[in-house]
Amino acid sequence: MNRLIDRIRNAKTIDEVIWQLDEIISLSKQSKSKIGYFASLYRMVTVNQRILNEIWNF
Repeated sequence: MNRLIDRIRNAKTIDEVIWQLDEIISLSKQSKSKIGYFASLYRMVTVNQRILNEIWNF
């Protein structure tokens, strides 16, 4: 998971957040870390928020 710290930076857009969550999920699968459960849930919420933003033009 140390590689994760090198890859993750402050996200400026929702798409960047989703990309970073995908990285966390992928690395957690490789290392069999349970942090991926939180990242998966947070990713689902973030994707839904992006869809709502597009629908309501936020």
